[in-house]
Amino acid sequence: MEPTRPFQALSMPALDRVVGRLTGHALQMRADHHGLIHRTMLDHGDYARLKLAGSDALVVSSPVGATTILQSDASQYDKQNHGYRQIASVLGDGLFTADGQHWKDNRVVLQPFFTKTTLDHYAVKMRKHAQNLADSLRPGRVEIDHEMVALTLRILGDCVFDEDFEPYVPLMTEEFVSILEIVNKRVINHVPLVSALNRAEERRFQKSLARFNQAVEELVGKALADPSRAASQTSVIHSLTADPATRDPKNVRDQVITLMFAGHETSAVALQWVFHVLSVHPEWRKRVEAEVDAGSDEMPVLRRVIQETLRLYPPVWLLTRHIENDVVIDGLAVAKGTLILVSPFTIHRNPRYWDRPDVFDPDRFLPEAAATHRRGQYLPFGMGKRACVGTNMAMLELTTIVSTLMRSVRLDPLPGHTPRIASSLTLRPDGGMPMLCTRREQVAAKGGIE
Repeated sequence: MEPTRPFQALSMPALDRVVGRLTGHALQMRADHHGLIHRTMLDHGDYARLKLAGSDALVVSSPVGATTILQSDASQYDKQNHGYRQIASVLGDGLFTADGQHWKDNRVVLQPFFTKTTLDHYAVKMRKHAQNLADSLRPGRVEIDHEMVALTLRILGDCVFDEDFEPYVPLMTEEFVSILEIVNKRVINHVPLVSALNRAEERRFQKSLARFNQAVEELVGKALADPSRAASQTSVIHSLTADPATRDPKNVRDQVITLMFAGHETSAVALQWVFHVLSVHPEWRKRVEAEVDAGSDEMPVLRRVIQETLRLYPPVWLLTRHIENDVVIDGLAVAKGTLILVSPFTIHRNPRYWDRPDVFDPDRFLPEAAATHRRGQYLPFGMGKRACVGTNMAMLELTTIVSTLMRSVRLDPLPGHTPRIASSLTLRPDGGMPMLCTRREQVAAKGGIE
């Protein structure tokens, strides 16, 4: 495609106050990168410029642009950029951060853990863990964010690692959260001197990372010490170590830690928002309750509710890419070295492509309505060859957990708490998701009064 407009012709937000000639938008990015990128789409359209210190960035909020970058011309884009380098300081060259043949080799080994056959097996385990949580919930305040992290970790361990992850729940809810908070600050910081001066933070980061690496080493060692499990290939660890292309100890560590993060974080975040939107839309909650009480296998209403929640709150809300050569995106000439920012969140909230984009309306995903969605308009799991390997597992997990819990409990907003989006790597709710829990039998005893 021949370019029809230059990059420099794009509009951009006002620069940082006072020092903007030096920092561009870097200070605004550091203060609230989610808010900056969302405002940029609303004020400047499908494509807009940002200046991050001395570098150019392109904010892409267009389905056409997303499809070009992530699918049709994906080979021209890689993950060798500032953000992924910071994430790789923890995850290493795992499936989320790697490129090229290394990524392909590991994808081939991991793919069998997410086939239909394995998902059917996982469904039984998911229901068991979800029911255990449902039975344990008591009336009153519940920290749904903590409960969902712990639940998705247990499921991940049982399904993908053939391991009891209960001992790792405190590590992931405390130590790893601390690591991610530091990484998030570094990802959005484009003024390197700021991080370099924070030596106390670096010491805390290295201490937490060492503890986490030790736990992963113990997990791998425990799995490999059991010959019977190694022969059955029921753990991803055994599959990685059995293949010559992936058995290097560092690679095993990187893939394990990536799966421990990506395999629970995104589902846990999505579940928090699902329970929130149902609590503030009681008409949809009633419909889902009726559906799960009827024992429907398909549960189309719940599935639409989940799809719409993922539209409004995609856990992975920002995808970044690096380009080694000049490219053309939807007629726009973009020079090599430009940082590409593709935001599923802004595409999902773009009024040019969605009617009333901030309104919760699961009927957008009725078959006849979904058929009108253009390619790249809805991408909660990414798209193209780098789309999430666990997409089908995630949808099964979300459906299973929500339906199982809703048969037993009803979750309502906690008075005085309004969840807001945190400016973080994933679309976590700022301040967690405390909610009020009522047993469904109590609701029935009161005559179903809302």
